[in-house]
Order: sequence, then structure tokens, then C-alpha cells
Amino acid sequence: MKQITLNKWKRLSALLLALVMAFALVSCGSTSDGSAAPSASAPASDAEPAAPTDSAAPAQEGDAAPAQESASSDLAADQTLNLLLSTSTVNVLEPNGASWVGEAQIYAETQAGLLRIVTDEDGNDSYVADGAEDYVISDDGLTYTFYLRDNTWSDGVPVTAQDYVYSFFRNLDPENGFSTTQYVDVKNAQAYYDGEITDPAEVGISAPDDHTVVYTLEHPNSEFIYYLAYRSGFPARQDVIEAATSQYGTDYTEMVFSGPFKITSWVKDNSVTLEKNETYWDADNVYLNTVKFQLVPEISTQATLFDAQQLDVVEYNDDYGEDWLAQADAGQIRYISKPGAYSNFLMFACENGGNSGLMGSAKIRLALSLAIDRQELVDVIWGRNEAAYTYVPPACLVGTTEFNVTGEGLVKELQAQYATDEQLQALFQEGLTELNSSLALSDVYLDFVRQSNTLAEQNEVEYLAQTWERRLGIHINVVNTPDDEERQQQMDYDIGLNSWEGGASPYDYLFVVNVPFGLKYLTGVYTNEEVNGLLANVTAIPDETEQANVYHQIENIILEEGGVGPLYFTDIRYFVQTDVQGLHFTNFGAAAIEFSHAYIAAE
Repeated sequence: MKQITLNKWKRLSALLLALVMAFALVSCGSTSDGSAAPSASAPASDAEPAAPTDSAAPAQEGDAAPAQESASSDLAADQTLNLLLSTSTVNVLEPNGASWVGEAQIYAETQAGLLRIVTDEDGNDSYVADGAEDYVISDDGLTYTFYLRDNTWSDGVPVTAQDYVYSFFRNLDPENGFSTTQYVDVKNAQAYYDGEITDPAEVGISAPDDHTVVYTLEHPNSEFIYYLAYRSGFPARQDVIEAATSQYGTDYTEMVFSGPFKITSWVKDNSVTLEKNETYWDADNVYLNTVKFQLVPEISTQATLFDAQQLDVVEYNDDYGEDWLAQADAGQIRYISKPGAYSNFLMFACENGGNSGLMGSAKIRLALSLAIDRQELVDVIWGRNEAAYTYVPPACLVGTTEFNVTGEGLVKELQAQYATDEQLQALFQEGLTELNSSLALSDVYLDFVRQSNTLAEQNEVEYLAQTWERRLGIHINVVNTPDDEERQQQMDYDIGLNSWEGGASPYDYLFVVNVPFGLKYLTGVYTNEEVNGLLANVTAIPDETEQANVYHQIENIILEEGGVGPLYFTDIRYFVQTDVQGLHFTNFGAAAIEFSHAYIAAE
């Protein structure tokens, strides 16, 4: 059996923390992607600095929480956090029925899943123990055993293992209409959902006692931990749900809560208010008393609220970003920047060769990809984002193991091999020869189809087109059209641009590239039989290192054949009021802004 040691809320001595905070006050830097955007004073990682602690107070990953004895001096009197409610729909406030980003943000802070997604010192998503105290994975990767800690629902009833089992079967009830994507890896879960079996005992989840939950899978899957942490590992109270007079999760007064906060107000399409849940197992280290979410669609109103300190966190936007960066440089607010999970890439009309008939050549696609200076693209055109030399973003993990590294990857290695214009042109010419084409490079015309809604998008298209014409000696016909998606589906183009944000595993990115696994027109109907075979079996590999090697093999085949041409990973940028500490900005967490152990520091 493999014992898993979960990341613990780290402790930091008052002296060390004082040094860290002093350094933060005098240091300065640039955006995390090394872009040309103006620097702000020490762009904070998403594991932010925090106040002193003693040895008895567990704190957030990378943070230290205020010691109870010194709370009066370390904490502001008003422990209220003001956040924006996601503009996406909020119709239900509990995990089983949730479908939207805003709903996930709320259930992640009001319920105690087995694990909680936070970020480590490097800004990568990480798991910490929450409802579970520890867990063990069997050597064959099929059995996950979770040992629960003592926790209590907001009405004083103990949380038990059966609450996690009931929640699981609630999702498998077809009458509820809940998503089952994250559950089907469990033994017989799909068969139970389909009605092929009716005995719950035949399904691979059980509660041997009140403090133990056991999952048995059909086959090994390193993504299962993420599924549990994101959505499928949350508890639900059967007696409360059955007693509800309306659809559970739509009336907060009929709900109970197992997490650090409870819902005390919900005005649909307007606001949600949370208050500290005193029955939560770690309530002593939850410092916020109130969290207020408000729906504010207008960017100008968001800016007004943030400038008036009536909003504590706001995303970067082009209208106000430069002013806020200047304020961050002056130490008036804090600037958070990290690589995000959106992979932006070139796509090619592989299925029919495109309008030119040339996109069926892997060498031609590769030449087009390698001709682009990614770092120049993000610096000059965007002034932000992270140059991509892989298709899968560095934010992804294989199990708990890092996969790709920022600023490294096969594309960079291939660009060193084909560094000159002459080498790229020779590669393109090889592709023409293999297609039995007699065209000279100067006679090649390619249709670059893209809808450009902003000046930056227009500049990006022009930059790419001019680069290909200059370096490859070909002609690019730029088509700026609102029906670019329709033309992609009709294969009425040669080159396009697209983006994808998957889940925490490389599989969630790689499967969409390759037909028949993927989304057919997202990447020009690229397919490779070797990739097909590897994708069919990769998630069943129990060893994380071996699985990561296969994922790299899949990704490298795609990159070498120009299945996609990765360009950059869209970054995450926030501005935060200086007194707000202990936030985690996750890539794949249910809570995009994780605040369970955050607090408002005394000024």
C-alpha cells in the first residue's frame, strides 16, 4: 500500500515571517511571464505572505496564520472580505447539482471535501487535507482509502463517512440529472447509473465505519484525486436533503454546511453572503467572519468599487490595468501574476489539407509553428502571458507530480534545430516535395482565418502573417471574419487560432487534439494512430512517472507533426488590497480564489 502524505498548512515563525514581509516591501519585479508589461512591486505568488503564528496554529500552504494570542494586533477588527461573484449563472449552492464556476466557488468554501485545492510556494495547485486526515492508495492503483477527521455539520451533527457515500450515489441517480463525468471510473458506477445493476453494494464505494471511506476503481486513474478534490469528494446529509421543501441547494435556509463558512444570504443574480462556520473542524484558524460576493458585470463599476476599497480583489483589465500597476509599484495595492491554464495555439486544416491543399504535410505545419518567436509575441503584442513551448500548460500535474516546466519544451528544442530562415524554408520545401507539389515558396498562398475583435487580436494576426511571409517567403491571405468557427467546421481555411482550458491532468488537453478522442474541429481534425493507441491506455498506468513519460511521448508526437502549434498560456492577473492576506489563486480548483484561511491584516 502507498501511504500519501498530504501537504499540511505550514507554520512560519514570527521572526522568519517578519523577514519575509520586510523583503516583500523593498523588492520589485516584473510580471511572471517576463512580458513587457510594467512591473509592480513584487508580483505576489498566489501563496501570499501572512501574519505571525505559534506552533499550535496550522496555516495555509506557504502562509502562516495569526496566532490566537496576538490576534488583536495582527488582525483588523473587521474581518470582512469583499469579492466579485462570477458573472456565470448561480442557480444552486451545493456540490452535487453545481454546474457553473460561480456555484463551485461557493460550495468549495461552504463544504468540506475530502481534500482542498490550494497552491504551493511555486503557485502550482496542491492538495491539502480537509474532510480527510489522510489517505492510502493501493499498489495496483485501484483502491483509495480515506480516513476522516472529526468534523461537524453546521447544525451540530457529526460528519460521517456515510455522508460521502450518500453524496456519491446522489450523483448517480439519473432522476437528479447531475453530471457523472467524475464518477464513472469507480467500479460499476456507470452500470449503476444505467440501471444494469441496482444493488449499491456492487458499486465501488463503501463506508466500513464512520471515519473511513473506500473507493474502488475499474482501472487506475491518476486524475481520480483531482476529481475528488474538485467535486466528487464532498459530503451530503440525507436526512436534511429529504426534509427540504424545495430543490436542495436552491434555499440556503434549508441547507447545512461542513466547511469553513456557511451561507447566510443569497439574492439571486445579485449577491451571496457567507459567515464563519463555528462547527468546522479548523474553525480556530478561520479568521474571516464574513465574505460578501456581489455580481457586478460592468468593469467601470468594478473599478470604482475597488478604488474605493469596497472590493478586495479585481482581475486585470486593459481599461484600468496600467493605473493599477502604477498603484502596485507605489505599494498601494498588490499585484498577483501567474501562468494560467488556457493553452493558445495555431490550428491547421489537417483533414483535407486546407484551401491550399498543403496542410496535410506535417513538415509544412511544423515549419509554420517553429517560425514564430513566442517570447517576442507575448512581449511585443500582448505585453503579458507566458510563451508556450509545449501544448500542455505547466499548471497540469500527473497525480501530484509536475509535468511541464515553464519556458521549456520540445518546441524550443526544435527551434534551436531550425534556427535560421534558410533551415525553416528547407523544412517547408521538404513538405512540398513529399506532397509532390512543384510550387516554389514564393508561389504558396495560405488562408489565415480568424475573427479579431480587439486591437491586440488584430495585431497578433498581423504579426503572425508578417512573420511567415518574412521567414518562409510565402504569402498569407488574412481573413478577418465573424464566421471563423463555421469555416473551421467546413475546413474552409489553412491556418487558424484556437485555445483550450482542460482539467488538471495532461489528458484533459491531449485528448482534445486527436481524432477520434478529441473535439473534431478544435485542431483541424488532426489524427495519429500511435497517439490513438497511447491515449486509449495512458490513464490506466498506475505509476505516475511512467504515466508522465507516456504523456510526454503523446505530446511530443503531436508537436513534432505540427498537430497544433502552441503559442502562449494566458496568464492570471489580479489586483488585491494590501490588507488582504492568505488568498490562493488556483488554476483548477473549484474555488478560483481560495480564502478558507485568509484574513484582513491590521494596518
